[in-house]
Amino acid sequence: MLPQKSYRFRISCTWLVLAFLLLGGSCSRWNLGDVGPITTVTRSVSGTGTIRIGQKFDIILQQDTTRPESYTLEYPEKLIPHIVHEISNNTLSFKDENRGKWTQDLSLRPKITLNLHHYHTLYIEGSSKWSCSDTLFGSALNIEMRSVMDQNLCINFNDVTGKCNNLGSLTLSGRGTLFSFSVEAGSQLNAQNMRCHDAYFWHFTQRDCYVSPEKQAFLYLYNSGNVYIKPSDFYRFESLEKGNGRIIYKP
Repeated sequence: MLPQKSYRFRISCTWLVLAFLLLGGSCSRWNLGDVGPITTVTRSVSGTGTIRIGQKFDIILQQDTTRPESYTLEYPEKLIPHIVHEISNNTLSFKDENRGKWTQDLSLRPKITLNLHHYHTLYIEGSSKWSCSDTLFGSALNIEMRSVMDQNLCINFNDVTGKCNNLGSLTLSGRGTLFSFSVEAGSQLNAQNMRCHDAYFWHFTQRDCYVSPEKQAFLYLYNSGNVYIKPSDFYRFESLEKGNGRIIYKP
């Protein structure tokens, strides 16, 4: 039989552990899943035109020059303070610095509606997912798509360049007078609804891709995926089919 003092000590420790689990510690309410209601905040931000986002964010791009450059964030109230942005090397980035993410609803994704006056380079990385509520305008846009998620952008630029080299698909609509892109790994590009005068396209993926040149086309295929283009009276056409993929005309 345990001595009385040892017995009381064990009982005290048990109660202390239970009290800490239920009430104590800075993370107790977090661990119980109480992160507060979905809340919207607006923050000012200086636009650099270059954006890099890689974590699990839903990004909606706007270009309303009548409004100040800013972004709105929708997320549970207690998690909002740890969604931060920074500008380094003229690149705007966003980070989720909340700890204990394993206790959260995995379907929750911070939603950022970003309004900048100019866009130059988009680094779409990780599990971020991007879309547009406005058509983005400008002289030149470079898109580096390295995400596992599918993206959908509406753009109108003189020069559009970029690369896809992860598992996600990039869908582009609008216009790009000069279009130069490469697609690698398991990525896919669907630009059938983006008009362009000249297309320079390097295809290294097993997935089918779509481009819409109207005047000049330079298409280089090195894997098993096909490239679909619309029939046109090109005044210059150059192609190379080194893999099993083929160029297919589709109205």
